Amino acid sequence: LLGKKGGEALILPLYRAYERAGERANGLRALENWLKARPDEPVVLRVLGDGYLASGDLPNARRTYERLLSLRPDDALVLN
Repeated sequence: LLGKKGGEALILPLYRAYERAGERANGLRALENWLKARPDEPVVLRVLGDGYLASGDLPNARRTYERLLSLRPDDALVLN
């Protein structure tokens, strides 16, 4: 279910619930697992990159944002 079209409507609230509970690492793992089935989903990639950045994981944040830029080179949010 989480790997199907529209599944981001389920995975993003799940990530946010983990984050609110102070379990961002579990939320990041959920996003990573979801992206294994849909690696080119820009909304989820952005949230993952933001989560890495908020966690201080700069190498993974950078890799995620670079992947997002390869999909959306003119994305103003990522370019900032």
